[in-house]
Amino acid sequence: MSTDFLELRNARRYSDSYREESGSLIAQHKEAMECRRCEAFLQMGIDAFNWLIRADRSERLAVFRGERAYDPAVDEELATRCKRWLEPGPFAEEWIAAQERRGYQIDNLEEFRDCVREMAAIVAAAGLAEAALPAPLQELRDAAIQEHRNGETAEFI
Repeated sequence: MSTDFLELRNARRYSDSYREESGSLIAQHKEAMECRRCEAFLQMGIDAFNWLIRADRSERLAVFRGERAYDPAVDEELATRCKRWLEPGPFAEEWIAAQERRGYQIDNLEEFRDCVREMAAIVAAAGLAEAALPAPLQELRDAAIQEHRNGETAEFI
């Protein structure tokens, strides 16, 4: 019996192609899943950024409305958490670069990088705030804060 007939030749070609393609697709699938994990990690960073901003706004609004007393410990914790938020940045950028080298486009990349830029500016501003403000202005600021706490300030209409 001959093993060289049209149907068998086509069967060989298609089955070999199918088998070879599966190996390639498995590798591509693993790479694509890694890209999705990278996007998920970036989304975690975006979500954490939004919660930090939300917590800061909530605290400041509550203090402004007189619902809570100002607590410097809250400011310190938020500042610490903001600095810590920036720590995974180099790892994230390496992971992003690996995905881009493979030709993948990361869906939430611009939003993540916007968060990084904004957080870096927040941390820089917080670190420079005392040094940039001259001592006489610091005294005036502190006096105004104390007057506000004591209810000695007037509202302007």
